[in-house]
Formats: sequence, structure tokens, C-alpha cells
Amino acid sequence: MFAKKTVALALCTGGVLAALTAYPAVSDEQQNLQPPVVRTPSPATNDSPSQSTHLEAPRVSLGTDRVTQGLIPGVGPDTMAKLPSDARQVLVATSPRAADNTSTLNMYEYRDNEWKQVKSFASHNGRAGWRENRTEGDETTPAGVFSLSDAGGTLKDPGSKLPYSQDVNLSATAQNVYGPDYAQVFDYVIAIDFNRVTGTAPTNTERPQGKKIGGGIWLHVDHGKGTNGCVTVQKNEMAWLLRSLDPDKNPHIIMGDQAFISQ
Repeated sequence: MFAKKTVALALCTGGVLAALTAYPAVSDEQQNLQPPVVRTPSPATNDSPSQSTHLEAPRVSLGTDRVTQGLIPGVGPDTMAKLPSDARQVLVATSPRAADNTSTLNMYEYRDNEWKQVKSFASHNGRAGWRENRTEGDETTPAGVFSLSDAGGTLKDPGSKLPYSQDVNLSATAQNVYGPDYAQVFDYVIAIDFNRVTGTAPTNTERPQGKKIGGGIWLHVDHGKGTNGCVTVQKNEMAWLLRSLDPDKNPHIIMGDQAFISQ
């Protein structure tokens, strides 16, 4: 039952399959990329970042509610129209140019009848920048509006409000995808709902829209450079996001260069 075998894993590679060797302590189910789901919250930790200034989300018309809410700074009306009207938490990952792989991740909440910036983080995105019509393996981060519904990581749940699936094998996966010096990049992850089945662990490799556009796009721990398609911030900032993103506020992420998201 615990025979050593090699399986294919498409995680944070924009669709490029990475071979992962499963060790004897890994069950057959885990070798088939169906890790046990751990969704019991642990007590929140005290680490917090420093202050600074499923499928793509359904499109909705700019109704009265959205007009009343106003626009998130830097986000245009067409992009705002793609947000569900009940979304009250929004991350915005953006950079000046489409080819950039360094970016800024801002978090906004709708409070007191307006969008207010809560946090701002330095981030990285795909090595080849942003692209709306990306393809598997092109090393771009998908541009668009996406929901955030599931989380997980190598480490125990830090108090996530999103459903959290712990998978101790993600450390080996991280080293396989990025190299031996990157064992901690998947300590905490939040699945971005691009070409994935929501309500499942981030490691789920089902691709509802087919394999051509890739998948396995996550928010995860930064490793100091551009990614294969994911968006990254520091470890303590990931822990803060996990404790802050609230399913009751229907969190979403807007991604793309400034010209794209300002439409």
C-alpha cells in the first residue's frame, strides 16, 4: 500500500507537470493527489505583516448596488462589473506593465459605504508577467477577476477562515517545482479559482476548462523572484491573509497590469 511511486503534479507551474516522488509514508490516496483534508482551525498566531499605506468570477451588470459602492482605486468600471455584488473583500494584484514580474498586492474591504484599503504588500507574479488568455507553461499569471475559496499548506492551520487543507507532502512538492532551496514556499497557500473546482483542496488537479490554459494558480510564500504563474507575498503576510479573508465576505482577487484592470 505504501510502495514508492512517481506521480505527475501540476501545481503553481501554469500547467507544467512536475514529477513528485512519493515516499513510503505516503498513502496510495495521497500518491493519487487526493490528500486528506484537515479543516479544523487552530488558534491564531500573533505574527502579522507590517502596515503600509470553480472558475472566473461571474460577470454582473453595473447595477445600482455596484454604482453606489463606487470603484476600488485603480480599478475601472468594466473590471468592477465582474465582481459579484456581495463581494466585500477584494485583493488587487497589479504592476505598471504587462511584462512585469514584480507587483503590489493591495487588500480592500467595503466598509461604511466605501472601499477602504486595509493592507499593501510587495509581491511577485509570473516571470513573463500578466496575460488574460494565458496558456499552459507560458509563465504568466492570469489577468482577470477570480474568487478565493480554499486554502492549505504544509504547516498546520494558522487560524484560517477559509477551509484549510494541510498536506505535509507540499514541502517535497515545493522543492520539486522550484528547487531544494524552496522547501517553505508552500507552507501556506490560497487557491486562486482559475480553472479549478472550488470547495476542494488547492492540490486538486481537475481542470474544468481543459488543460490548455493550465491551472494550479495560488497565492503562496514568496521566494524572491518571479513565479511560474502564482502570486507570492511573505510568510507572515500569508498567515495574516489566511486569518483575514472571510468566506462570508465573498473574497475575490483582481489581477493584471494597471492598463488592464483600469478598464
